[in-house]
Amino acid sequence: MSVAHIFQRPCRFLASWSRHKDYQAIVQEAWNVSDHQVCRKLDRMRLKSKWFNDHIFGDIFAGRK
Repeated sequence: MSVAHIFQRPCRFLASWSRHKDYQAIVQEAWNVSDHQVCRKLDRMRLKSKWFNDHIFGDIFAGRK
């Protein structure tokens, strides 16, 4: 296991994502696949949520200081 993997920040779900009009499609895209392994679906969900947060939702803490 690499050092980078050990210190990787955990994915944290933000409740405000669920209220965004585009997040439902992200969830469906991650889960509606023929793969039956839950771990893979969760990992896919993590990656898609990270992309969603970075590109669509934005940093909710950017303006706070």
